[in-house]
Amino acid sequence: MRNACLDAALAELEAVGIRDYQLARGGKLLRQDGLLEMNGTSPKPDPDLWRRQLEELIRRLNQMQVPEQVRAERGEIIAALRKLLDRTIQQKENGHGA
Repeated sequence: MRNACLDAALAELEAVGIRDYQLARGGKLLRQDGLLEMNGTSPKPDPDLWRRQLEELIRRLNQMQVPEQVRAERGEIIAALRKLLDRTIQQKENGHGA
C-alpha cells in the first residue's frame, strides 16, 4: 500500500535535488535524534549532537549543486550556520552549555 504523505515528501526532496537520503520507519530514530517530542515534552537538546548536526549540514550545503542565481543565498545560509556554530562552541568553552 502506498503512502500519499511519504510520496509527497519524497517528491519534494527530489524537486530540490536531494537524492541521498535514508528512509527510516517508525518514530524511535527521530525521537532519539531529538526531532520528535517524547510523551508530549520536548527532549533536552544534546549540545554535542547539535554541534555535529550543524557541521554536517554545513558540509552537505557546501556540496549541494545549486543554480548560479541562488549561490549567494546558499553562502549566506552557510555563513549564518557557521556563526551559530561558533557561538555554540564559545558558549561551551565558557561553561554555559548550548
